[in-house]
Amino acid sequence: MNVIRAKLAKLMDQTTANRARWHYAQFRPCGAHVTWEEAVGGTVWADCSAGTAILARLAGAPNPLHAGAFDGYGNTESSYQHLPHIAPSQVSVGDVVIYGPSGGTHHMCMVREPGPDPMLWSNGWEGAPELIRYSTEKARQGSAVTCGRLMAPDPVPPPLPKVDPFWEWLRWRLGEGEFKGHGFDPAYRPKSAPATIPKTWWDRAQKFIAARKGMTQ
Repeated sequence: MNVIRAKLAKLMDQTTANRARWHYAQFRPCGAHVTWEEAVGGTVWADCSAGTAILARLAGAPNPLHAGAFDGYGNTESSYQHLPHIAPSQVSVGDVVIYGPSGGTHHMCMVREPGPDPMLWSNGWEGAPELIRYSTEKARQGSAVTCGRLMAPDPVPPPLPKVDPFWEWLRWRLGEGEFKGHGFDPAYRPKSAPATIPKTWWDRAQKFIAARKGMTQ
């Protein structure tokens, strides 16, 4: 998880813990000057969309409500129009879930934890914000659901290079590479090597050693 997503996750947890001092209110502009300290320990007035914008601004993420600076304006509909739409299976921490069809959107949440049934941060009524499962919120809202991407997905690290069991075993036999000083030590025997070394491996090893010896003569 990148730094911004980690900050968003932390904010969602901390603001949920401060829910008694968050109050639901619909007005604009809203939330443009709420500080981190106020969000996690002070009094905040905001609705669902303004709440997601507060989290995004404090974490250094893009504005989920519209392009440009955080000015306290925007709502669920502007978020629906602004963010790229993705499938629920594609969401990451910080992405949003919007309820209602275009022109009739009425609620939005932020993804706290992706998965088969994502955990969402929701600030839709007095007594919130709360963490709630995607399936539970969907049943509660009873309307169309659209997921919006706030930031590009975290890059997928390249796969680790495959270990060739033969060469790993041979380095161990010869006490070279990562096995220097531990050649033929049973405690360091590679787990990738079979319990019984096949004849083809012994043949390859002898040819390799002979060829290398020939290069040094």
